[in-house]
Amino acid sequence: MVGTLASGFIYQSAAIAYSSHAVTQPSPLLAAFTSGRVLGVSAMTVLFILLTAACAVGLQRTRAGRAVLALGQNRRAASLAGFRVGGALSLVYLASGLLAAIAGILLAAYSGGASLDMAREYLLMSIAVVVIGGTSIAGGDPAPPGLWGSAMLLGLLVTMLNLLHMPEGVRLIATGGVIIGVLAVATPQGT
Repeated sequence: MVGTLASGFIYQSAAIAYSSHAVTQPSPLLAAFTSGRVLGVSAMTVLFILLTAACAVGLQRTRAGRAVLALGQNRRAASLAGFRVGGALSLVYLASGLLAAIAGILLAAYSGGASLDMAREYLLMSIAVVVIGGTSIAGGDPAPPGLWGSAMLLGLLVTMLNLLHMPEGVRLIATGGVIIGVLAVATPQGT
């Protein structure tokens, strides 16, 4: 987790310095999609439910998904079981980058414009959602439905702290405290 946060801050800082805080506006069609509704439900909610279902099915029902799960549990065992570890790892990085790009584009369209530091607060939040949602940080044990629950829990926590006019530091401390609490409860003794 620390490596992910540190590298994220480094890349983000370099990009912000290079771009000089440039801000762009989304296309009207994309902005309309992010605020649109499908059968009374937010179009983005429908999209994310479909993406979550596709990821869950893909992990459980496809050879590539099983390779990714095996890789997460034990890289050497996955290789000995006949899975192409390099291909599975490439698939994970490709899918992660693609989904992060989709999320970034939709966030920019929803908020009315894009800047390189607009998702800064989501670095810690994305790791917290995974940990709290029940996905093993050691790998190999996904919990896609749990991610929804943890995202809603943290969203409510941040919203509550915003309504109470708490500064960003308090929100980050609360998020970090929730992560530490979940790790303390979920980590087996002796590890």
